[in-house]
Amino acid sequence: MAVISTRGAGALALVNPDTAHTGRAGVPEGWRYGAVYPSPDVVAEIAAETTAIRGTPGFVRPVLDDPYAVGLVHQVLRAADEGNALAADTLLRVVVTRLLRLNGGALPRREVRTAGARVAARAREVLEARMAEPPTLERLAEELGTSPFALLRAFRESYGMPPHTWLTDARVRRARLLLDAGTAPAEAAARVGFTDQPHLNRHFSRIVGGAAGGVPARAQERTRRGAAAAPTVRGVAEQTAIADIRSDGRPDAAVVRDALGVGVAVGLSGFAFGVTSAGSGLTLWQTCALSLLVFTGASQFALVGALAAGGNPFTAAAGAFFLGVRNAFYGLRLSQLLALPRAVRPFAAQWVIDETAAVALAQPTRRGARIGFVVTGLSLYVLWNLTTLLGALGAEALGDTAAWGLDAAGPAVFLALLAPMLRTATERAVAGLAVLLGLGLLPVLPAGLPVLVAALAAPLVLWVRGRRAGQEGDR
Repeated sequence: MAVISTRGAGALALVNPDTAHTGRAGVPEGWRYGAVYPSPDVVAEIAAETTAIRGTPGFVRPVLDDPYAVGLVHQVLRAADEGNALAADTLLRVVVTRLLRLNGGALPRREVRTAGARVAARAREVLEARMAEPPTLERLAEELGTSPFALLRAFRESYGMPPHTWLTDARVRRARLLLDAGTAPAEAAARVGFTDQPHLNRHFSRIVGGAAGGVPARAQERTRRGAAAAPTVRGVAEQTAIADIRSDGRPDAAVVRDALGVGVAVGLSGFAFGVTSAGSGLTLWQTCALSLLVFTGASQFALVGALAAGGNPFTAAAGAFFLGVRNAFYGLRLSQLLALPRAVRPFAAQWVIDETAAVALAQPTRRGARIGFVVTGLSLYVLWNLTTLLGALGAEALGDTAAWGLDAAGPAVFLALLAPMLRTATERAVAGLAVLLGLGLLPVLPAGLPVLVAALAAPLVLWVRGRRAGQEGDR
């Protein structure tokens, strides 16, 4: 049975032996975590001395919120990194004792009841014994007297994963023990059945995490000529702090190129605003002040469009204000993603608009998001204000901006940025419903309000999805 748990910073994930598990960051900027791997023998020894648990000791709940225990785990990691084995071993026993008292219990016995479970158990024994040269699925099934399909189904039902996935995980676990015992990474890779050390590195980083190269820092030190092995904490196979799980970041040059493309393409539409603003009766200085101080194209166009149509200035300003409210929601999301210093935030707030938010949120790392935000904001701000000035000065010579198509540049670029981000059916349904609401209400509501009403598409789609899921669950 799969157990899914979501926790914020400062939580402890407790994984019992032979439990299939995975994890991922819940935010685009990635995550940091530290991992300690006490051996089952050490945990059993501590449980026998400090608790009344009978049977194999383990943890009842998979996640525990205990700041004091979290602090102890960090101290274990710090002591191990400093080579202080005595302190790390002592602190490890303290934190395991606390966790067993708060969340300890006897692990249920795994009884092999069905024929399929017995086949899966025998397959596991074969794979563990012949880890370096495992049989093929067909050969393994033949040896066990079953079919490949039946073996796959039985193994997945018993262990939650297919045999090849279990074998990779088992190889990494054994390699970790070999590395801890002083075996060179290349030799450990060969002994557990990996093709070479890079093959081990790739799976080690994915499953366990580690320093550069995918192997523990301690093992790397042993491969350097003349380097002494770091002290080992008894019963702890490896201690490591993972810095950035979101390692699929894009090159800086690619982020800059995309950001400049957006800034230039949208910035040129400032011509259209300058001409429209001048045509609505605003002076050159009023037009330029709007771009310098407001700097949100949709609100600016809404304001001058309402004025050009003969609308009341206060009504026009109210519509522009409501349309600009969406930038506040962008700011809430970007403040977490960018994590800018407090002194910089008031200045960065001026650049929180559709385009900078889209470029920043499209990046897989915080560094990429910051670069995308700054380059897009700077290039767009400079070019938008420059073209606004030129458009206002040459309003009469330029003529109708619709003939040039400049007014469509901004929406077209934003649509191009948004489309690749709609990966699921739910996201596409939200976008489609938002378009229908916006376009349908455009002739009815004042400027700015259709966009805000279109935001209701998200809760509506999620509500419908929740009702369907509930109805399917009742069946």
